Amino acid sequence: MTTTYVFGSHRLTRLPHLVVTLLEELDTHIIVGDLDSGTDRLVQRVLQAKDTDVTVYYSGKRPLCNLAFSAVQVTSSDKSHGREFFGQKEIE
Repeated sequence: MTTTYVFGSHRLTRLPHLVVTLLEELDTHIIVGDLDSGTDRLVQRVLQAKDTDVTVYYSGKRPLCNLAFSAVQVTSSDKSHGREFFGQKEIE
């Protein structure tokens, strides 16, 4: 099965209609982040109503946002905080 990684701005307040349509039509395993705002949360909301295989990647003790999907903790980053930490997390 193909895996699709969905990411975007943490400032986003709504997904464009085209993106929602594409997410609803995807028939792949989907990976998304755990941020409790922006793209991560919006994508999780769309996928919550769909029976699909979603994995939420997070760092820290628990996901900031996980709307009942499986979750994978990312712990191998040697950066403690900031843009470099989150950039490394996205690579993993």
